[in-house]
Amino acid sequence: MNEPPSLPLGFSLASGSIGLRETRDTALVTMRDGATASALFTRNSFPAAPILVNREHLSRSKTVKALLINTVFANACTGNAGLMKAKRCAEVTAECVGCAIEEVLVFSTGKIGSPLPLEKFEKGIPLLAAKPDDDIPGFARAILTTDTVEKIACVRCGGATVLGFAKGSGMICPDMATMLAFVFTDARIEKERVDDVWKEICDETFNRISVDGCESTNDAAVVVAGQKIPVAESDLKGALHTVAESLAIQIARDGEGATMLVTCKVTGAASATEAAAMARRIVSSDLVKCAAHGHDPNWGRVMSAVGSLHENIDPRTVRVSFNDTIVWDRGTAPAIDAETIFSRSDLIITVDLRRGAARALSWGCDLSHVYVDINAHYQT
Repeated sequence: MNEPPSLPLGFSLASGSIGLRETRDTALVTMRDGATASALFTRNSFPAAPILVNREHLSRSKTVKALLINTVFANACTGNAGLMKAKRCAEVTAECVGCAIEEVLVFSTGKIGSPLPLEKFEKGIPLLAAKPDDDIPGFARAILTTDTVEKIACVRCGGATVLGFAKGSGMICPDMATMLAFVFTDARIEKERVDDVWKEICDETFNRISVDGCESTNDAAVVVAGQKIPVAESDLKGALHTVAESLAIQIARDGEGATMLVTCKVTGAASATEAAAMARRIVSSDLVKCAAHGHDPNWGRVMSAVGSLHENIDPRTVRVSFNDTIVWDRGTAPAIDAETIFSRSDLIITVDLRRGAARALSWGCDLSHVYVDINAHYQT
């Protein structure tokens, strides 16, 4: 369960406007004693310049001492000039923090293709580094683009704290991950274990959401462990999972133009892989999303999504429910009342395949006219 957010030991935050927009647009995290980091990045074939820099830095350094995050400019599809600017931002940050350049990770989000205004970063980064404010809500706002709300989650784990932030509202269908997510903890965990733990958690959370089925060039999900407080690995894993799942759901709920959260529960699957693929396929279906927006209990669209996985599933064994109302029951369609089903603010779709014991969750949202309006004029 989420608790009032607080900073883990050894972490400091700064955020403000460096001139990219009128409101806060850039954030800086510093770990004075260094920390261990694990990150998963987009598998898009055109990764943004910061992704390339971060992959290199994580391969060269065992510790991380600073993260720099900016909005407005994605620094993606910007060629060699963009790569040089991302490296320069890391270099300036390293100079201000007093660490090696490979101990800095940089992240960008915003418009693809627009040149990064490097001079603003060269002037702004030292100002941020000189005045950390540890403003948790302010930090969360500084990394947003079309998001309508800040996304924060925090839990305690023994004596340790796990604090997470995320941004994401459109271009959401992670293959790790269509968004930016940062999870900080002062807990102690071996570097050899954090990579495996984080990948498993991301597969069950951030990689289970979809707003529009579009994979970004800048996706990243990062966990940073300050190695201060010993905790049982199982407890820490549970806390990390809780924070990551909360952030993932917050992203899905805040999808561009969304009016409801759509949760899909798949049970009775033959394997965990099948269950996860099916749950994500259902929440990613534009037809399902449109029906949800129109409060139309169109179970046929769910069945179509199930069948599109080309698994050997007999529809006469499948049961589908919308908000606990059975709409398809092993070959028959009971009479239903749409008004009763959609009397709740959100929609839960449950699909019981009745062919095994595996289950999975996935989260999405409805698809509205507002989504089209936002993305029809995103640049113009």
